[in-house]
Amino acid sequence: MNFLQFREAFFEQGIFSTRQVRLMFPGFNQDNLLFWQKKGYIKKLRNTWYCFTEFLSQPDAQFIIANAIYSPSYISHQQALMYYGMIPEFIVDSTSVTTRKTASFEVEGRTYKYYNIKKELFFGY
Repeated sequence: MNFLQFREAFFEQGIFSTRQVRLMFPGFNQDNLLFWQKKGYIKKLRNTWYCFTEFLSQPDAQFIIANAIYSPSYISHQQALMYYGMIPEFIVDSTSVTTRKTASFEVEGRTYKYYNIKKELFFGY
């Protein structure tokens, strides 16, 4: 498989996992991902998650990344308030809530923090 075929299949969503790649292309050689990383076509975000290099410059990329790399989760706290213009501060770290354990990850120079909440409170997203 060449990169153009791969890009055509996944570019619209911007971010993809190795699981999605295997579902779309069952015989896919994962060495291609490493090769394309070295060429600068894609970036590894965390574990099995990748994105196209151009995707990182999109304004909402950080929200999509935050929801994908540790799911189930959704953006919460100051990040959402800043996005909707409800606070004047610029928030550097991305803050989310999850039903999984509290965690923090560094991805492409941005810190993604996840705080645990009860399953009963995880709704409305």
